[in-house]
Amino acid sequence: AAAARRSLEEQEKIIALQNRYLEELAALAHDHKNHLLAIRGLLREGENPPLEEYLRRISGTLAERRQEARRYTSNGAVNGILAAKGEECRLRGIPFMVQAEGGTLDFLDYGDACAIFGNALDNALEACEALPPGEKGFIRVAVSRQRELLSILFENSRALSQEITPGKDGLPATTKGEGPYHGYGLGNLKRAVEHYQGALLWEAPPGLFRLKILLSIPPVGE
Repeated sequence: AAAARRSLEEQEKIIALQNRYLEELAALAHDHKNHLLAIRGLLREGENPPLEEYLRRISGTLAERRQEARRYTSNGAVNGILAAKGEECRLRGIPFMVQAEGGTLDFLDYGDACAIFGNALDNALEACEALPPGEKGFIRVAVSRQRELLSILFENSRALSQEITPGKDGLPATTKGEGPYHGYGLGNLKRAVEHYQGALLWEAPPGLFRLKILLSIPPVGE
């Protein structure tokens, strides 16, 4: 039930984000004709400095939308989750970095994508939000391929005072106390990793948390 609830929440976030992107891109396309008329007028009047500023502003707006809606990987579900979490980071002022050199993730189904990327990034966001006032955290995701293995690294800032200890299953013990959904996130993540005969490693040096996941890439056709 907890996994289904998490999957539904992620779907709703991604759909809402994609709808907002489509609305903003439609608005930009609608104004395209007016932008061209304004540029022609500035050219005709020889007003070069205002024209340069106008073009810079338009280019910046388009670049921002393209950056937010870009394809990080070949997996649409992963792209949607990364875009949604990246937007949350932007709104909260948390630097969010994604490196996806080995972005071939066609084999990863939606439920497993939510379990891995959704839970890991939710935990990273919570850790950054818990930083003392004035401290600026960050979140980094790196995806790379090593022969028949896919490596996924999540790294984020955390408060120095936050204690992270192993639980009975070897995963970090939950710090949220008792509750109907507490402690399920990393368990669901681990089960998704095991679905691909993978491994999960973590470490918590002072002020940081790193979660590394290795997945076996199924042969083509399986």
